[in-house]
Amino acid sequence: MNGDTRNTKVVVCLIVAMTVGAAMLLWLEPNVATPALTNPLAAVGGTPIEDVVIQYAPADQTPGPSAACVIPPDGTPEWHPASGPQLTLVVVGSEPASALREEQKKTLLSVLGGLAHGASGQAVRVRLHPESDTRVNRDLPRQAEDMLELLVEKRWIH
Repeated sequence: MNGDTRNTKVVVCLIVAMTVGAAMLLWLEPNVATPALTNPLAAVGGTPIEDVVIQYAPADQTPGPSAACVIPPDGTPEWHPASGPQLTLVVVGSEPASALREEQKKTLLSVLGGLAHGASGQAVRVRLHPESDTRVNRDLPRQAEDMLELLVEKRWIH
């Protein structure tokens, strides 16, 4: 048998085997809800999210009704409907206000990553609210500074 013919038959057999194997695995897999990250995140009414504003809220302050995502000290995000192309994300401080908790850092990066991934190639602008930016407001606690350092280090803001 010619070497080219043999190689072609091997490649075709591999393609068929992988296709059939993948189809069987999908058939055996239980029905799972589609992850939110596979669909573009959109505000109420189907408007794609274009702008994310991040705010820091001290532990004794309740986030306003405009907050679409609230990240409390335990790191479990609380989602509320967004009403336009701008999404407000609030990170709630904890007592003592020494440093931002690791759970909050992970959740913040995860949410931002999901927003960027869900934008279907559109650039999502991420910025800090001026009242939460320690470069502008020096009276904020260490947690707000930690949040700024994390966002700059991960290149979400400049």
